[in-house]
Parts: sequence; structure tokens; C-alpha cells
Amino acid sequence: MRIMLHPIPDGVPVVGTPVGLVNPTRLKELGAVITARNVGSVLSYDGRQALIDGQPVEHDAIAEPLWEAIDTAARRLFGPREWTSDLSAITGMNTRSMMRGRILSHGLPPAILSLLGRAAASRSPRALGHLMLAVAWMWDEAVKDAAREGDEEVSLAPGGRLSPQGQDLLQERLDGMLARALELVSGMQADSAAARARRETKP
Repeated sequence: MRIMLHPIPDGVPVVGTPVGLVNPTRLKELGAVITARNVGSVLSYDGRQALIDGQPVEHDAIAEPLWEAIDTAARRLFGPREWTSDLSAITGMNTRSMMRGRILSHGLPPAILSLLGRAAASRSPRALGHLMLAVAWMWDEAVKDAAREGDEEVSLAPGGRLSPQGQDLLQERLDGMLARALELVSGMQADSAAARARRETKP
């Protein structure tokens, strides 16, 4: 059995939360467009109960291919290095729960599997992975700064979400960080291009 974490197209009847494909074709694994007509078998979860095409399946039966699918998606987002701390920063789940042995015995919450599939299927997964990490780091920073300054309007709202004021603050900081990153990379690229030009024009 092979599993590929991937968003499921609209129009596909699914029980529970869809997280990916079971035994996808090689073309699908290589990025072929997946539609409601060619989606094939779907892995979904009703709570923590795994389902294949709506039929219950024991976790032990999918544990190894599910781990492989998680590892593949995570490496698309965070690169070949160890990724548990990165995924932990984004999801808020402790890193021990993301170790191979733990996933083989317990899996991961469907929301995290869905996140991995949707993000890994994006046009530039590595860039999106770093952007999600930046948002997570800045999110924590905004909450800590608000708590230190006693700014209750920026505190976490019910359900763990930032309040509207906190989201505005986070967006402002992210915009500033992106502008600074563009400035730094643009300057470095210009310096590198100028250095190459000098080398090429030397007699």
C-alpha cells in the first residue's frame, strides 16, 4: 500500500476529513492534476478512525505507508533535514508526538495530515514551508510581546486564535519582515551580479 497526502478535489463524496490518496498512480505522485474523475481511493478520518473510501481500516494496516507519506510531505516543505521541530512550531504539537515510532503507533491528528497534504501540493512547497515557519515564529513573538506589555486586545482569542487586533499586529510585522527580506536579498543579488561582471571583464 502507498499513501500520498494530498487535497481532495471538490465533488468527491468523502466521509469525514479527507487527507490523501491510497495507491496513487505514478503520474499522480509526479504531480499530475487530480480531479473528481481520476481521484481513485481516498484516505479520510472520522475523528481518529481511518477510512479508505468510507470503510474503516485499522491504524496498524496503514501505519508504515502513512509514516512514509508524512515524511515525504514534510521533506517537501522543510527540506531533507529533520523536520519534527519545524512541524511542531507550526502546529503547536510537541515534537515527541511526531517521532517515527510515535506516528507508527498513534498516527497524527487529521488536521495536521490535511495541512501537510495541502501545503506539500502547493506550487512552491519549500517556500511555503519557510513562510509558515516565519508566521509561527512571529505569531509566538506577537503573543509574548502583548503579554509582556499587558495588551489584552492582542491576546489569544477563544480556540487559540489571535484576536483581530493581534492578527493586524502580526500582519504588520510580517509585511515589514517581507519588505526587509526583499531589500536584503535584492541588495545581495545586485552585489553578486556586479562582482561577476567585474570578473568577466578582467583582461
